[in-house]
Amino acid sequence: MTSSGVSRRWFLGAVAFFAVGCRYGGRGEGTSAAPDHRPGEPVHVADARAYLVAVPEAQRASLLELLPEPLHAGVRAGVLALSQRCPEDGCRVPFCRSSGWFECGCHGQHFTELGALRKGRAAHGLDMFPVSIDDDEQVVIDTSRRIRGLDPGTYDTEAEPVGPHCVSG
Repeated sequence: MTSSGVSRRWFLGAVAFFAVGCRYGGRGEGTSAAPDHRPGEPVHVADARAYLVAVPEAQRASLLELLPEPLHAGVRAGVLALSQRCPEDGCRVPFCRSSGWFECGCHGQHFTELGALRKGRAAHGLDMFPVSIDDDEQVVIDTSRRIRGLDPGTYDTEAEPVGPHCVSG
C-alpha cells in the first residue's frame, strides 16, 4: 500500500491554528504544509499529491450517504483527502484563498473546498483517497486507491465562495 499521512492532532491543529510540519505515515518525518499556510485552509501533503480537508460535522452524514465505503473512515474522523490533480487535464489545482475553493488555471474549473465541481467542463469533482487513523494517531492517505470524484450536481450543499475567484472561467 502506498500511503502518506500526518498526525491527526497535527492536522486538526493545522486547520484550527498554524501548521508547521507533520509526520508521513511510514515515510519518516518531513514538512507538509507550506510555510505560509493559514488556519482553516486545506493542508497540502506533497508526498501524497493530495490535500487534506476538514469535513464539517454538519456535512458528515450526507457525505457518508454519497461516498463509497472506503472513504467512510476518514469522513467519520472529519478528514477527506482530495487529489491535487484536475480530472479534466491533470493540472495541479491550487487552493484559492480568496474564494475558499480549489481553482484550476488550465481551463477554469472551480471545485468547492470538499472537491465538488461547481464550474467547468471536467466530468466530475476532484478524485479522493481513503483516509484512516492508525494506532499512532497518524492520518494515513492511501494513494494506491484513487476514487473518482462525485458527478456534477451530486453534492451542492456547500456554501458559496467566500470571496472573489483566483481563476476566471
